Amino acid sequence: MRRYNVAVYGLGMGANVLTLNDDPDSPLYVRSICTRSEEKLKGFQKQFGIERAFTKYSEMIEDSDIDIVAVYTPDALHAEHCTQALLAGKHVICTKPMATSIEAAERIVQAVRDSGMKFMVAQTARFVKQYEHVKSYVEAGDIGNILACRSQYVHDISPYLRLTPWRITMPQDFMYGGGLHPIDLLRWYVGEIDEVYAYAQRSNRTEGYSSDDNFMILMKFASGCIGTVSVLCGVVHPPVPIIELDLFGDRGSINATYTEGEPGSLKLVSEKLRDAPVQEIHYPAETGVTYKHGESERRIFKRFAACIERDEKTDPDEIEGARGIAVAAAAWESIRTGKPVKVRRSF
Repeated sequence: MRRYNVAVYGLGMGANVLTLNDDPDSPLYVRSICTRSEEKLKGFQKQFGIERAFTKYSEMIEDSDIDIVAVYTPDALHAEHCTQALLAGKHVICTKPMATSIEAAERIVQAVRDSGMKFMVAQTARFVKQYEHVKSYVEAGDIGNILACRSQYVHDISPYLRLTPWRITMPQDFMYGGGLHPIDLLRWYVGEIDEVYAYAQRSNRTEGYSSDDNFMILMKFASGCIGTVSVLCGVVHPPVPIIELDLFGDRGSINATYTEGEPGSLKLVSEKLRDAPVQEIHYPAETGVTYKHGESERRIFKRFAACIERDEKTDPDEIEGARGIAVAAAAWESIRTGKPVKVRRSF
């Protein structure tokens, strides 16, 4: 595989991508970084041996040596930054959420079509080992047809609001910013969501944050499965995992947990394994530069490079990403109207 030069825009979560340069066998090399803080630029440039640093995004994406642009900027800016890079002839990875509205997601989808470049959503939860293994058990038929499901994202966001003021001033919409983790996982395992009914609550835990930050979503899937998603960002974090998943099938059930920087687990009950009632796997904690997502981020980029090299479809691509955005948008419409809302699928 040839080497692909990467440019990273945004050095919060994006700082994890810089560790690609620690692996001499990686086909990916972070050549450029961009953020508005010159002090942060110099620090990361020195720490990871980055060749080029920019404070202006427009200058970085003009570099003909760059093959891939990684967008890790504040959520509401993703569509603008992704479309600029795509139309500049760069392949693009964007951290989730891909966008914060259907209209913004449509702009990315159109830019991919117009440019012919590849695009991938960095849905980190899909690349956590226990959730990869859940996918393999589901595809192997170990739990049969999924009848019901539930997932949660419970994460006290108040410390991050103080560290990253854009989350308050923009403000960050946690239906997209946190909710896309459990929504995307359930879509990945169960399939398309047909209809949602949702409630929202504003905790007022952090001074200055003026939006709803706790959500409950009831879902009906095209397969007939029923499910729930809890997104609780305005709570004192309880003694539970940040992301927890349950799938209930007609031949078995799975529970899997993940918390950044802590060990995780997977538990499986299956009629195919009658001599071992509960299979249990424990996973060591993974680490990273920020938010402890480093291992998942590196897996994402290696997959992306392979897709470019083989000219294969990325997963999740821009259509998958847009369909996840459509679920969150439908949940917001349900909150506003007090009614069930059909989820858009065509993009």
